Amino acid sequence: MTGVEQRCEETETERVVEYETSRGTLTARWTLGPDGDWWQMEHLVKTVADLPAALELAAARSYHLDTTELDLATREVGDNGVVAVEIPGQPYTDVLYEFLGTSAGPIMLAEHPSELGELMDLLASSQRYVLAELVQLSSTSLFLAPDNLDSMFISPAAFEQWLAPGYAWIAQLLHRHNKHLIVHTGGPISGLLSHLSAAGVDTVEGICGPPQSDASLAQARQHAGADLVAWGGIAQDFLLAATDPADFEAAVAVAVAEARADEGTIIGVADRVPTGADLTRLAAIPELIEAVT
Repeated sequence: MTGVEQRCEETETERVVEYETSRGTLTARWTLGPDGDWWQMEHLVKTVADLPAALELAAARSYHLDTTELDLATREVGDNGVVAVEIPGQPYTDVLYEFLGTSAGPIMLAEHPSELGELMDLLASSQRYVLAELVQLSSTSLFLAPDNLDSMFISPAAFEQWLAPGYAWIAQLLHRHNKHLIVHTGGPISGLLSHLSAAGVDTVEGICGPPQSDASLAQARQHAGADLVAWGGIAQDFLLAATDPADFEAAVAVAVAEARADEGTIIGVADRVPTGADLTRLAAIPELIEAVT
């Protein structure tokens, strides 16, 4: 990052990152959560006074394309699978989740749309630059947007204003090169599915019913229309030992039945496999799928 100094300190339970700009210091803090993942407890922008420094940080960001790991993964997978490339997150979700946080973020976005729109424009500029390079790669046809969409924090109106144009741009770019866009979700999503489909997104990953999200594979089809591929069906909580094994098996059976009735689905664990997952349940999923008639 040209002109911005980054400092990082990490212990077994805490991570602190500081960015020193000419307009002030921005600090973000994470703590290790009980699920083994890092939880962001402090965000870069606390008040409107931090926005000039955030703009400088965004302007200083750039991406360097290194395909070493991609080439290695492609060789290892061979004809046994498909390697997907994770692309930079959408500027809106980057600002909401990383810069502002979901508590203060929507309020600040409503009160300062011009400044935050400028921040997103800067982030979009560097994102589109690297996407134009990534799309030239011949080794993969799948691109994953890790935006962790959640309609509890992103309304349909906010999606149309801040996210739909970016997804449409990416989808059109990828489709011109016969490539496909997958978007990751991490919470209730039913209210955004039709908007994602209209923007040209090919696949939404993280589809499932309660307790994790709000739409089963069959319900997602009703919301999304015919064109969108729905990926998931099995909520990650069903892999935890605290969940009754019978409930886990019943959830898999429902997901399989819905997937077999809809060719536009990919069955699997919605979101990530939890760090505390019962791996015997994960290993049992293929057999449970085969057992459903």
